[in-house]
Amino acid sequence: MTISAGTSNNNSGNIQNITCSITGASATNRCALIGILNDGTPPSSVTFGASACTLLASQGRLHLYRIIGQPSGSQTVTANQGAATNTIIGVAQFTADGTLSFGTAVTNTNTEETSLSVDVTSAAGQLVVDCAHLVVDSMTVGAGQSAIMNLPTGGSPPTGHDIGFLSFGMSYEAGAATTTMSWSGEFTVGDNDIIAVSIIEEGGGGGATGRGRLIGGKLVGGNLLVRRL
Repeated sequence: MTISAGTSNNNSGNIQNITCSITGASATNRCALIGILNDGTPPSSVTFGASACTLLASQGRLHLYRIIGQPSGSQTVTANQGAATNTIIGVAQFTADGTLSFGTAVTNTNTEETSLSVDVTSAAGQLVVDCAHLVVDSMTVGAGQSAIMNLPTGGSPPTGHDIGFLSFGMSYEAGAATTTMSWSGEFTVGDNDIIAVSIIEEGGGGGATGRGRLIGGKLVGGNLLVRRL
């Protein structure tokens, strides 16, 4: 299984319907995960091109959506919200030799702790992906995980944002019977949230690898768009 698209991001102020431009993967077996951080209200809908995405789970201010067989080529991912709010949206795509499906998403939250984790029931040959935010200016991905994106407070796209005292990230790790996904910060000053899910490949070679290309300061292939909180 391969991460077929890297990430990039942009940011500005309060917005109701947030969009993210992306080149949809073209492999026969493909899927995408969309992580969203906002005021806590799930968007009324999330679309990848003209195709609807399905909500896997919400936890606090964090929401994780999925789509299987997303449209390929130049596309726009859109989160439609009931009111203007400050929002971060991240998109990651995956491809595999076999048919792809998702396990059951699991969540966790804590308040003012220095780390946050969640245990995911998975298996060898699967890939576990998480989306997390901590109320701290920067955070560190857990041991054994590979960051898909890790956006601290401050800076500018594609390596940071200016939406407030928050960090946002997505990562992946090869599956095992129990896979622990975690992030940590020097300290936190509010409610921290994490959602994780396993991607299951059937009929393929299994395994998990990740790749992304950094060209001119931009990771080519996927997109993250940030709006001010």
